[in-house]
Amino acid sequence: MDEADIRSLIDESTSLHSFFQQTLVSADLLECDDMPAIALSLLALGHGLSVLTLISNGMHPSAFSLIRLQFEALVRSMWALHCATETQLDKLTAVPSPESLQAGRSLPGISEMLNALAKSETVHPSAKEMLESFRETLMPELNSFIHSGILPFQLLISGVPPSLQAIGIKNCNAISSMTAMHLALISGDKNAIGTISKSQNRFANCLPPLLQRK
Repeated sequence: MDEADIRSLIDESTSLHSFFQQTLVSADLLECDDMPAIALSLLALGHGLSVLTLISNGMHPSAFSLIRLQFEALVRSMWALHCATETQLDKLTAVPSPESLQAGRSLPGISEMLNALAKSETVHPSAKEMLESFRETLMPELNSFIHSGILPFQLLISGVPPSLQAIGIKNCNAISSMTAMHLALISGDKNAIGTISKSQNRFANCLPPLLQRK
């Protein structure tokens, strides 16, 4: 794999995000009641597109750091939909102020949210497996980027090989795909759900292989 392959992968990944956007426009998400979950999902999709822009401009450590934020936005969206109490949602959606920001510190972190989602009876088993896979394979390395640890330092010094760029892009796209399906499920639009479920085959070249059910 070379830089030309990465350029092609980024182009296809951009098309994937456009596909999600076009599909979800018809799902009438603005008519749904779950606006905290929807807003956080849109944040995750925005992070996903930003990752592609950063990699296109050679800013790889920043891009990989943003994948971690993208994943957390998806997790918090799912937690807001399936697990959060009304009190927690009030804290999450409060108008920013010194008091509301202080109160927001009591909201759960990503590990707590993942544990709550794993126990939820309303989260699909496939979604739980994907979240656990992300937790095990992505979080330890991405945390190094968040905290400016060994990995970003070494990649900044030595450069990022195309093969590693491709892994980052595909993982980003996987999170975006899960986010898009999450939004489709919130909308309840069967056409959107069916269309997005087919994206794995249509865009297989820019996505990781499907997880095999245990």
